[in-house]
Amino acid sequence: MNLIRFRNKSRISKISQILCEMSAFFCVESCLPQFPFLKIGLSNVVILKNLSAFFSDFLLILFAKSLVSLLISGLLFTPFCLITFSQTFCSGIFMYFILRLTKFNRNLISIYGISICGSVLSSIIQIFVASLFLGKGVFCFLGIMILFSIFSGFVTAFICENDKISRKIVKVSRFQSKSKLKIVPFLMIFLFIMISSILSPNGKVLFKIFGFSITFGSICIGIKKSAILFFMIIVSNIVLSICRSKGRFVINSTNYDNENIQIGRRCP
Repeated sequence: MNLIRFRNKSRISKISQILCEMSAFFCVESCLPQFPFLKIGLSNVVILKNLSAFFSDFLLILFAKSLVSLLISGLLFTPFCLITFSQTFCSGIFMYFILRLTKFNRNLISIYGISICGSVLSSIIQIFVASLFLGKGVFCFLGIMILFSIFSGFVTAFICENDKISRKIVKVSRFQSKSKLKIVPFLMIFLFIMISSILSPNGKVLFKIFGFSITFGSICIGIKKSAILFFMIIVSNIVLSICRSKGRFVINSTNYDNENIQIGRRCP
């Protein structure tokens, strides 16, 4: 019984350590230039490091990665929630089983190949799920995303193999400022939605650029989708900020009660 408890405690401490490291990578990446669906994915370093974990623990790590990402970015109650969970689980499980196949032939594929394959699959899943909300116009960005995913997969694998770099990134995260609602990501998302909508002509033709028709209906659809998404992002950030403030209040009140209990015990 004591052995089982010890294993559970060591498992919880290991997962807590993984969560802390994952949050550090997210904080550092949030300070980099933000482009829709074009992110290096520094937190995938943690996924690569734990590909040899038990499958149940690995699924928990994938769930934690998705949840931490949505909480830090403030996109929990938006369509990005579905995109994040789907691409994280699909690419993560794919890399997990690729590693199992390499056990029969170690020269079959390296950690760089596993990381790049997972990154490419993640881009494909993101575009497919995003098309359910933004339309088929987003498939025009698939080529750019695949090229960028090859680069990001190589970078994450390189950081995974170099512990000194990952430790430096974790140290840098301590000096990062608190997360705020930034304007530039909003503008980039708006531009991405408008371009994907314009690439799917609909309604009256307003003018043409290099033979491509810019229609009134596609512009209206793009503005409508942008407005809905921005409203969901704002609501998501408000709800998360309220939850954070309540959490701090509960922690502070708990600490205050504990101090009073200790003082009461000391008094005769």
